Amino acid sequence: MKKILVLTDFSENAWNALKYTTSLYKDVACEFYILNSYSRDKYGLNTIDYLDPYEAFHKVSEIESKSKLTKLLQRITFFDSNKEHQFFIIGEAKGLLSATKCLIAELNIEQVLIAAKENSNK
Repeated sequence: MKKILVLTDFSENAWNALKYTTSLYKDVACEFYILNSYSRDKYGLNTIDYLDPYEAFHKVSEIESKSKLTKLLQRITFFDSNKEHQFFIIGEAKGLLSATKCLIAELNIEQVLIAAKENSNK
């Protein structure tokens, strides 16, 4: 079974890439692992945690990620009724590169799909 890691930022571009990939592999048994990572880097003198805003950020981000991943899972399983396709959702409180590297090794991923909206730095 082919294992594909799909990175998502929940944009329309990411959705279209996921749909395209499931269609591309319509005749192949696949496990799709859909990853959303969230992290906030700390730099400089502002790293002192007076009120622990970093922890608050992660709680809110975790809840939002889980909610959006669940909706995305419902959406893709409605779109792709292929019995040979399985979908798994993963939310990670890590940087994208770190989370991706860990999952590639842990799950023996064969292919990584990257899609995001334009101007994601805005």
